[in-house]
Amino acid sequence: MIVLYTIKRKKRIQSVPKIKDKKVTFPDLERKEIGKNEVEEKDLDFKPIEKEFKYQIIFFGGFQVINKNQEDITGKFSPLLKELFLLIWMYTFKNNKGISSSKLIEILWYDKPTRSGQNNRSVNITKLKNLIKEVGDCTIDKETGYWKINHNYKELKTDYYEVIQITKNKKTINRDRIDHLIKITQKGPFLSNLNYEWLDSFKQDVADAIIETLINFAESFDFKTDPDFILHLCDCIFNFDSINEEAVVFKCKAYNYKGNHSLAESTFKKFQKEYKLLYAQDFKYSFQEILENKNK
Repeated sequence: MIVLYTIKRKKRIQSVPKIKDKKVTFPDLERKEIGKNEVEEKDLDFKPIEKEFKYQIIFFGGFQVINKNQEDITGKFSPLLKELFLLIWMYTFKNNKGISSSKLIEILWYDKPTRSGQNNRSVNITKLKNLIKEVGDCTIDKETGYWKINHNYKELKTDYYEVIQITKNKKTINRDRIDHLIKITQKGPFLSNLNYEWLDSFKQDVADAIIETLINFAESFDFKTDPDFILHLCDCIFNFDSINEEAVVFKCKAYNYKGNHSLAESTFKKFQKEYKLLYAQDFKYSFQEILENKNK
């Protein structure tokens, strides 16, 4: 997925990116509306998270589910129930419509006769409904003709839901929200321990939204006021795109400003090596050029 992302955006940079000194306001990233699961950003607490996360469903750094008694019940999700839950969850947030019974069978029971596929779907939906009762404030229904997740965002905390709210960016992005985003995503990529063919496009969308949000903020942040913040931000981007060109520029400049010249140079050399392995060609800027913002 990281390789696909880097290939997709290879031609994006025409010059060395610059870190500006002004604050940033930017519009939606064209995310889909999520209906009654959606909440105005003012209703969420975007202050920096301290100590432990208190999420019940965790998507970043690996899938994990905690019940209402704060017990880890991830192990109760068989591979099939886990994929079934994620299919319904992701399609709910994709279009606020959910996923059809036929689509579930097409993905999960494509090798079964029609009747057998329908029986498998019914049995496993029932199992899943009973399992998520342990989580609380979360239900599965088919009131609209599509299987859909409904959850109380104020009671059932999920890192994925909060990332969506931050990256939609209907209002001015601020430092608290970016700190919150970094705190969530520094744990690792979205559903990093799971690989389903249907999930690839969802992972790509999540990575694109996070990277674009962080880069837009970094470009307008005065890194001299807090170079360590830029370093953390760049490491977060590298979780999703290990050879992100903007991020390596920001990171090298932050290290250089701190006086860590050897770290800046080693960071760039590592990037150069990975870049050449992926693209079979040298990166077009030298270390000195990215520090001085010179363009070819």
